[in-house]
Order: sequence, then structure tokens, then C-alpha cells
Amino acid sequence: MDPDQVDHEGASPESALKMRLDFAERCFINSLELVRFMDLKANYLLSAVALLTAALGVVASKALDVHPDHDWQFWLKSAGLGFFLLFVATAFSVIYNATRVFRASTTVIPGRAMPTSLIFPLAIIGQFKAESGQDVERYESTMLNVQPADILRDYSNQIFQISSIYERKHHRINLSLDLFRWLTIFWVITILLLLGLIVLR
Repeated sequence: MDPDQVDHEGASPESALKMRLDFAERCFINSLELVRFMDLKANYLLSAVALLTAALGVVASKALDVHPDHDWQFWLKSAGLGFFLLFVATAFSVIYNATRVFRASTTVIPGRAMPTSLIFPLAIIGQFKAESGQDVERYESTMLNVQPADILRDYSNQIFQISSIYERKHHRINLSLDLFRWLTIFWVITILLLLGLIVLR
């Protein structure tokens, strides 16, 4: 092999290019996995809220049947119902923010000019208008003539786009987790108040 065909790291241009493409593919897949992990966290949060709400609803329905005979029972019931309303409001906030994790966006990075995308479906539709056969042929022609540098550029584009999606989802998940901590506090207090009312009636 001609020494000029070997770079300073001792690898041929072909192997160096393959290394770059493999690395870009791993970064792309890793970005997708992180986004999926945020979606999974949101699913877990929604399931936890549903379980807590169902359990508290059973206890609250029994507590509503209690007719206070003493002032302390009246105040205990009022406090329990007050914290129950706080729980419901916080649960709604958790659900609202957790479900926004699943929100789709056509423009992830507004104001930034991105190169032609051959990977991201929304970008493909926006740039090639695949409703017509002619535009499908244009996309196929682009794929047939794609060069390694174009592939790396496209990977870089999509990694940046997906990272922006991850950042938005990460913010929503952290906000939902902070609200969920308050939700569990309200749940424990409400359960104790309502169970105390039921047991001590």
C-alpha cells in the first residue's frame, strides 16, 4: 500500500471513513435511545399517578360517607378533602407535563437552516413533498447519488435535531418529577387524614 494512502493514525482512508460512519451511526442510535427513555419515564409517571389516584379515590369515597358528630371529625374531614383537592390539582399538573413529553414538533430548531435530510420523516416530507411520484423519484435520485460526506452531514443534522428533542423532553420530565414529589406528599397526608376519619368515627 502506498504510504500516502495511510493517514497519521495508521489507518487507510477507507477504514477511517468507515470508522467515522460507524461512530455517527452509534451517536444517532444513542440519541434515539435517550429520547425513548424519556418517553418510558413519562409512561411510568402516568402509571404511578393513575395508581395513586385510584387508591386515594377508594378511601375518599368511604370518607365522604362519614357524617361528623363532633367538631374534630368535621375539621378532620375538611382537612382531608382540602388535601384531596390539592392532590387532584397536582396530579393534573403531573399528567399535563408528562403528556407533553409525547408532543410531536415539525420545527425543532426554529431559525436554523439545516441541510437536506434523508433520515427524519418530517424533514423528508417537507423537503421532497412525497405526495407525487416525481418527488419520490427526486428523493430516490438523491439517495442513489449520496456521498459519504453527505451521510455524515445528515447524521450530524439529525443528531442535533434529536438532541434538541431530548432537551425538551428532559425538561418536561424533570418538571413532572418535581411535581410528583409534591403529589406523593399530598397523597400520604390525605390518606392519613381520611383513614383517621374512617377509623375514629
